[in-house]
Amino acid sequence: MYVYTRTEPGLLTVGFYDPKGNWIPESDHSNRHAAAERVAYLNGKAQHGPPPHQEQACTSTGVTPT
Repeated sequence: MYVYTRTEPGLLTVGFYDPKGNWIPESDHSNRHAAAERVAYLNGKAQHGPPPHQEQACTSTGVTPT
């Protein structure tokens, strides 16, 4: 299971603990919202459309995401 933790001021790290209890980092984020969304995605949360950064790119070109 992926989780996030504050690793230093202004930095949240997404990762998981392996069976021996070692922290395995996956990505870094500057805010809780981004970290929480990444955790939800990695833990299998169903997506309704593309991630926000892809949606913006698609709509700015007039292409509808499929």
